[in-house]
Amino acid sequence: MKKNYTFKTQRGAQIELTVNIDHITTESINLDGYATEVKADKYNYKVDTIKVNGNILNGEFYNYQNTEIKVGMQGSQPILVAIPEEIRKDFMAEEIAKNKQKLEKMIDAERKYSEHREMMKKAMSE
Repeated sequence: MKKNYTFKTQRGAQIELTVNIDHITTESINLDGYATEVKADKYNYKVDTIKVNGNILNGEFYNYQNTEIKVGMQGSQPILVAIPEEIRKDFMAEEIAKNKQKLEKMIDAERKYSEHREMMKKAMSE
């Protein structure tokens, strides 16, 4: 799936960005020489195109949080374009929602376990 965005940087550069989102639901793993397919739930984000003031540049996400895009190098320093938080949250919305749901399930399971543990502790002490 591709999503398109247009925004201005703090320095006034006009950015046109296309992000390619790849949701991986199965992956192949090696089990002692036997290739097998297993369920997965991973997201890969790639910069499809980025235009800075109308100039097409090769860009790639610079960090795992997808908050910056590297568009070149100035000596040994990378040239980065910061992505506004609302744009990052938009193209990562599905992954964020799934992770939030997983976290809520884990918290609920921990709460139930703790309640049962306290009940058993109380029953054993009487």
